[in-house]
Amino acid sequence: MADSRAQEVVTQPEISPSSGKFYDSVTVSLAIHDSESSIHYTLESEGVTSSRKTYTGPFDLNKSTIVRAITKSTSGLESIVSEAQFLKIEELEAWNTIQELDTATLQVNVDLVTAFSDGVLALKTDGTVVQRQTTFDRTPQPPTELGKVAEIAAGSHFLVALSEAGKVNTWGNSDYLDTSKIIPPEGLDNVVSIVAAEDAAIALLRDGKARAWGGSARNWSLEPPRHLANLIHIVADDAFAVGILEDGSIRAWGSGNWRDESLPSGIEGAIDFAFGNNHSLALKADGTVLGWGGYAATPEFKAAVGSWTDIVDIAVSYDTSFGLRADGTIVSWPLSSSLQPDSRLDKVIAIDAEHYGIAAQREAASQPHQLSLSFDASRGHVRRSKQKSNFQDSETLKLVAIPAPGFGFHRWEGDLQSSENPLNIRLNEALNLQAVFLPILLPPASDFDDSRSQSSGGQISLTNPNASGAIHYTLDGSKPSSDSPIYENPIPYESSFQLRARCVADGFADSIETIRFVDLVSLLGYGPQNHSLLDFPPGANGVAIVAAGSNHILALKQDGTTFVWSDRPLESKVTLTDVVSVAAGSGINYALHSDGRVSIWSLDSALWQSPDSLQNIISIKAQGDHFMALKEDGTVLAWEDFTRTQITVPQLPEPAVAIACGERRSLALFADGRVAEWGEDGPLIIHDELGKVVAIEASLDYSVALREDGTVKPWGLISTIGPSPNDIIDISLNWAGGYALRANGDIIPFGNFYDLVPINEDHDGALGWISVGGSFTIAKPLGQGPLKTQFSVLANQQDLTPICSFQVPEGQHYFVRFSRDLENWIRHPNYQAMKLSKGTLQTISPYDEEGIPIFLQLVTP
Repeated sequence: MADSRAQEVVTQPEISPSSGKFYDSVTVSLAIHDSESSIHYTLESEGVTSSRKTYTGPFDLNKSTIVRAITKSTSGLESIVSEAQFLKIEELEAWNTIQELDTATLQVNVDLVTAFSDGVLALKTDGTVVQRQTTFDRTPQPPTELGKVAEIAAGSHFLVALSEAGKVNTWGNSDYLDTSKIIPPEGLDNVVSIVAAEDAAIALLRDGKARAWGGSARNWSLEPPRHLANLIHIVADDAFAVGILEDGSIRAWGSGNWRDESLPSGIEGAIDFAFGNNHSLALKADGTVLGWGGYAATPEFKAAVGSWTDIVDIAVSYDTSFGLRADGTIVSWPLSSSLQPDSRLDKVIAIDAEHYGIAAQREAASQPHQLSLSFDASRGHVRRSKQKSNFQDSETLKLVAIPAPGFGFHRWEGDLQSSENPLNIRLNEALNLQAVFLPILLPPASDFDDSRSQSSGGQISLTNPNASGAIHYTLDGSKPSSDSPIYENPIPYESSFQLRARCVADGFADSIETIRFVDLVSLLGYGPQNHSLLDFPPGANGVAIVAAGSNHILALKQDGTTFVWSDRPLESKVTLTDVVSVAAGSGINYALHSDGRVSIWSLDSALWQSPDSLQNIISIKAQGDHFMALKEDGTVLAWEDFTRTQITVPQLPEPAVAIACGERRSLALFADGRVAEWGEDGPLIIHDELGKVVAIEASLDYSVALREDGTVKPWGLISTIGPSPNDIIDISLNWAGGYALRANGDIIPFGNFYDLVPINEDHDGALGWISVGGSFTIAKPLGQGPLKTQFSVLANQQDLTPICSFQVPEGQHYFVRFSRDLENWIRHPNYQAMKLSKGTLQTISPYDEEGIPIFLQLVTP
């Protein structure tokens, strides 16, 4: 007889709710349609599964649990298993585009939480960092060498971690940004806080200044103005940043027209900011919120967000505003948005949003350490990074003391004595703190105008506008304190430096700083009267060489950074480091780095994507839209239309050691002194009739060769150069003419300059190098600074220091030779077998063994 149970179908039980998340507890019910059968279930929590239980009625869960249940019929048959997972949101909640993230391991011991475009970054109380992201996000996991992390920050695809040792680490999604640009700059130390924008970062330094790096593909630079100091809090978006200063005032900077005047009226007294796609929020000390831009201008926004009160933290996703109330709940607008938080969400202590991803940090269950914080609210406010008073073991907290108008922060008192602001603490015991605010002094006054560079020495005067106290100052760029020198007399200057000064008096908070930059520029400019390019801007000091374009100047400074100025305002700002050579076309800049790569950018845009073949480069040249590069192996590359179209270079008979280009012609120099020439459509011509050539230059319709004997030979539209002595060491051309530079610093003009003002005999003394632009010439006095090219005289002045430093500007083809009379040259005895490399920083004494000054050159073999 057949077993009747074989025909029996046992229905699996229903679990209600079917799964999901909960905050404090959730009640679970199990049900079946057959009242004769029984339900049996197990609970798995923290990796441990309970024994099977018989269901008798609804039960409560108060921790993350997997519920598994079966139906058992009266005949003893069992159904297949029903399963439901319940996640208790303890310390981290995420929603909208990142709501499906696996945050089960991020629910305890969470210290900080920040959102990025498709994920969350969490700092645990043990200093480790955990990253969770959607399956389609390709952001790499955090580097393994982070150390014990004290702070984290995130932009859309750019993440930053600051270790307790002060090291900054970055990583990001290469699908959206150039990861080579997000590497922190060298010398980044004394960092007290980090801020991340869409694809850039800002570090707040201990001395109240800030450094930015990275940058949008649109090149929205976040580099702070150089006079900006006294910062205590910074918030940044992809195009701009806002900072709060030690006196409570607010400063804005960024790309385009972002300036202080970009901020709305009524923003005074703000203690924090949040930025969205097209609108911004400011949190006021009284718990109200101010909005501006885009949606914030609508009556609906003003009626909703303008009525928020008791707000302690804010965030903005792509188009939705969030406010954290003091009671731990979240309000948002617009109410119809899909980005609304769960209505059950409470006990929130911090919120963060990036595009469509939102994260909230909740209070931990165990918080044994209490912080008692007091301050005089009429004199200032203390912003907490987390809105709570009880903390877990080893939990971090950042406190920012923000003064009210007329006051300044003085110090922290109580269990911890400090004047640091912001103050970063890690709690392992109860802590009582008081923030002391005092009336603030006015900053020193000065009539020194540093909006222009200085061409000669002078002095800076300071005035104390307060009835008491003294002015303390520094000249080395460090933050002045009561231990710094006291100002008594005007400060003389004969070189470039940065003056930082503040007023100090007992019973008052120190004033904010007065900062003045002395930019003593050794450049000389020649051109039409009032030519704007010749009014050298601040920052044009320390220039080693320049590349002159038609309407702009690209300078390479002695520290390997670039600096650009133009005859019109620049919408973008690119500052590069580790640069050894520069070239300029028509509104286009090219920079060769010491590692052989080339950066390219225009005056009004960000860095371009360089052609893949621009690797292992040792020399670059440009004119108009024509660009050439020389590789380390002697290969010549060429482009037109600003590297958009690569030009086929004719087959050269041997590797090149130097290159030159005009707008319509290309030149290559060989080691034996011959010169190859080719044009847009013309054939390859090998010039062996020029003699032993050691340098070449080209322009629109002519070329010039510098020969080993110090003479020059032009050909093309210009075929002669006036009197040509045998001590020419450099040539610079524009499209119609140029200058030949003699070893003694004199110059010989040639060609038709049209409106270019000639440099005549009274040209401010001997010149060390020249660079000719469209209607102007930039020059530098002889003996000041590094070489311009490998053919320039390095030193021949009696007053030179015993050691002369220079940076090899291009290539790997250089040796050192010297002369006592500019006629007879021999290899320098200390460098006969030394082959110098691009970017090498070299020091050589400009004196022979008898102490007599000598001339030095870098030459090709």
